[in-house]
Amino acid sequence: MNRKGTILFIALLLSAATACAQQPNVFESQGCGVCHKPSGGVANPSLIDISKNYTDREGQLIKYFKGEAEPVINPQRAGIMKPHLEKTKALSDADLKNLADFIMNHKQ
Repeated sequence: MNRKGTILFIALLLSAATACAQQPNVFESQGCGVCHKPSGGVANPSLIDISKNYTDREGQLIKYFKGEAEPVINPQRAGIMKPHLEKTKALSDADLKNLADFIMNHKQ
């Protein structure tokens, strides 16, 4: 690759990275971070706790977001999440996958 080609390639990579960085992730755009923090909160499961409890069960987490499965964590507190699940039920399959991936990447 010549110098101009290398510079063009690097510029394209930087442009793509900038575009991705400017798009908020689904977790942030849905306001999930208000209650669910990376390493803990007052009464809500942390992202680490959620990822641990759904290890090897990401599909079940997505089904929970769709309203098709019971929660694995704190089922006695499931009522608190009902209004929020109405928002996640409306997400596209791609957004649900991105949301689950974001949460599952919080391993300790």
